[in-house]
Amino acid sequence: MAVKNFDTSTARPSTFNRQNPSLATLPVEVIYRILDNLDILTILISFRNVCTRLDSIIDDYHRFKACTKLDFTHEKFDEQSLHDLIHGLENNRTLKELHLRCKKIDDRKICCLSNVLRKNTTLLNLILSNNLIRSKGAQHIADLLNENKMLQKLDLGWNSIGCDGVFYIANALRDNHILTELCLEINNIGNQGVEYLSDALRNNTTLIRLVLSNNNIDNEGARSLADMLEQNQSLTTLVLSENKIDSNGVKYLANALYHNEALTRLNLRLNRIDSTGAQYFADALIRNKTLVELHLGWNQIDNQGAEAFANMLNYNRTLGVLHIGYNKIDCQGRQQLTDAILKAQSLVDLHLASYNRNI
Repeated sequence: MAVKNFDTSTARPSTFNRQNPSLATLPVEVIYRILDNLDILTILISFRNVCTRLDSIIDDYHRFKACTKLDFTHEKFDEQSLHDLIHGLENNRTLKELHLRCKKIDDRKICCLSNVLRKNTTLLNLILSNNLIRSKGAQHIADLLNENKMLQKLDLGWNSIGCDGVFYIANALRDNHILTELCLEINNIGNQGVEYLSDALRNNTTLIRLVLSNNNIDNEGARSLADMLEQNQSLTTLVLSENKIDSNGVKYLANALYHNEALTRLNLRLNRIDSTGAQYFADALIRNKTLVELHLGWNQIDNQGAEAFANMLNYNRTLGVLHIGYNKIDCQGRQQLTDAILKAQSLVDLHLASYNRNI
């Protein structure tokens, strides 16, 4: 049978040969409708860095532009999702605050995250507490602090950085002029780690809040911090709760308050301070004109310490908050403090909770 000639140039293309639509070719309005049905995490993980056109569309998408904070606290990431999230942060220009308290970030992942964020120009707050970061990871974070020119708040609490890791962080603080808040609670940095930080902060002019709770710091560490406070004039908040500082360590800190004109909040909750330490602070606060909040709750201060603070209130015109609850102060000491408050011109908040609610 003869076969007729067929002109393929005029033939109608078959359905099979038509170009299939893709995210790279779909109209913008259609892509927006797809994005409307996805959460921000899915967009960040699955849609970013697919192609230049899609990134440009997402950058202009109203929900993505408005997303300045992502909180993945206790998020159950698998290995691939966490990798994709870090990759999705590349070239991000909207996030100002990122929380990754997920118990998944180890030294290797910190390396990847730090590399992504080194040139970031928008992120201000990075929360990495409750993870698996050790000294090698701290080194990567220090590299980040050396290059990033935007990060202001860094939370590394509840990790395992240790004094070796803090060495790297401290060295970064010598040249970093951006970071204002640093949290290192529960990292077992000890007195040696405190010494590294204190040396770095003597001339630092930007860090205003330092949290060192529960780090096995004793009087030696308190002495290092006191020496730093005599020179540093930018740190306004120092948190040393749940350590091993007794009244001998307090003596160093109190002496620093005679010279320091920057510190406004000092927290020594749950240490080993007795009334001798209270007397050291009371004497210093007669002259100090900057401290507005002192937290000494859950220590070993008795009526003698209460009397020292009561006498101090006759002279101090700056202290606004005094926490001395859950000590060994009974009715007599409480009455002395109450009488002093009635005459005080500055103290507006006194915390005097006791173990025995009938006292």
